[in-house]
Amino acid sequence: MEFGQLSPDQFENMTFDLLHAAGLKNLVWRTPGADGGRDIEGTFTSIDFSKYYQHDRWYIECKRYSNSIDWPTVWNKIAYADSRGADFLLLVTNSNPSPSCESEISVWNSGKRSPTVRIWRGYELEGILRNYPQVAAKYGMLGKSTEAELSLQSLMFEAMKLAQTSYVSHEIGASNVAALEANAALAELISARYSQIRTYGRIVAPLSNALAPNYEWLTWNGPADGWDEVGIRALLSMARYLTGSQGVEATSDKERVMLLLNNARFEIAGAGEKAFGDVANLADVEVKEISKDSVTLSRRR
Repeated sequence: MEFGQLSPDQFENMTFDLLHAAGLKNLVWRTPGADGGRDIEGTFTSIDFSKYYQHDRWYIECKRYSNSIDWPTVWNKIAYADSRGADFLLLVTNSNPSPSCESEISVWNSGKRSPTVRIWRGYELEGILRNYPQVAAKYGMLGKSTEAELSLQSLMFEAMKLAQTSYVSHEIGASNVAALEANAALAELISARYSQIRTYGRIVAPLSNALAPNYEWLTWNGPADGWDEVGIRALLSMARYLTGSQGVEATSDKERVMLLLNNARFEIAGAGEKAFGDVANLADVEVKEISKDSVTLSRRR
C-alpha cells in the first residue's frame, strides 16, 4: 500500500472512512486543526463487567509525514486535544514516531495523564486497512485485484436481499415498489464501482450536472448539480425503503442535502444503518445526521 499516492485530503477522508468502519460514532470534522489541517472527533462507548457504560471522546489527528514524528510535534497535538476535552488522542500517520518520541509517549501514558495517546503507525495502518477492504479499495490501496472486487461483497448481499424481498412481495400479491427501486439503484451503484475498480484500481465518484433523480415520490428543492447521480439515487431509494416513507423531500445547497422522510414508519438503525453507511461510502458522501424523520448528507471535500 502506497500512502504517498494519496493527497492530504484523500488521506484525511480515508482516515474518516476507516474510523467509521471501525466503530467510532458521532464522527465530525474539526477545522482547522492544530497544524491547519482537518481533524476528526468521535465517541466510543464501552461497557465494563459491572454493566457501566463509558463514553470516551476521541480526538484524531491524521497526517502524512515524509519523516519520523518527533516529540514536540506530538506534544503540540496533545495540548490541542486536551484543550478540547478529549479523553484519547489518536495519531493516524503513514510514518512512525522517532525512538525518543516513542519513549516520551510511553512515559506520558504510564503517568495516566489525559489524553491517553494512541498511534496508528504506517505499518499498522496497512494491516488495519486490510480488515476493511471496502475502504482500502475505495482509495486504490488494493489496486486492480480480486480482493478489491470482493470489497463490494457486503453490498452485493444487500442487493440480493432486496431482490428476494421484491420477489416474495410479488408472489403474495403485495407490490413492494420501494424495495424494487432500492434494489435497482443499489445494483447500478455496485456495477459502476465494480467497473471503476477493474479499470482504475480505485473508486471514482464523478460529479455531474444532472437533474434531480426522477422519482415520483421525490420532491427536490435547490440545485442538483455537484452530486454523483448514481450514488445519490442509491441513497435516496435506500432511505425511503429502510424507513418505509411515503415520500422524500430533499433540500440541497450543493454541499449538503437534507432529506425529510414523510410518514416514516421505521428508523434507520442496526443492520439498516450499516447498509446505508456502506452505500454512502461508495457514493463518497458523509452521513451527517440520522433521525426517524430526516437524514442529512454532505459532499466530501
